[in-house]
Amino acid sequence: MTTRTRKPGELVFNGLTVILSFFLVVQSSQISGFTAWSAPGFFPVLASLIMLVASVFSFVRSCRISPPTLPMISFWRRVLPRQIIIMMISVIAFAFALSLVGFLPASLVFLFVTIKIFHGTNGVKTLLISVVSLAVIYLIFRGVFQVILPESEWLTQLTGFEV
Repeated sequence: MTTRTRKPGELVFNGLTVILSFFLVVQSSQISGFTAWSAPGFFPVLASLIMLVASVFSFVRSCRISPPTLPMISFWRRVLPRQIIIMMISVIAFAFALSLVGFLPASLVFLFVTIKIFHGTNGVKTLLISVVSLAVIYLIFRGVFQVILPESEWLTQLTGFEV
């Protein structure tokens, strides 16, 4: 039988989960506490208490396991692999682009670039997937749910179309 070693960052993650769970217990108890079964705060307190107990058990268990033998660089490779970093940068760029060029152009570029990077299809197929996906998203959110999507004033003035 082999003994399991702790994964890099496991102890820190479990410790943060205990702290977050305790914070949630405090916050949920301020709703109305455990005053009655039908009180508005009963289920949030119950859920956060269950989360706290589970996270304490997980933290104690991870304290008993031997520490990882892998170097610290392994922690970063596991927590933030290349794909996650690329996606985080893409989402941040998308968020900035929304206010600059509006929803449609920013979303089209975001979809095209991320699909091209992660799926690796040819440009025409990637563009087709991006345009169809964006059309479906636009029809659902703008047409069905009537969500007002960000538009670019300067791009609208330049093209004459609401973009």
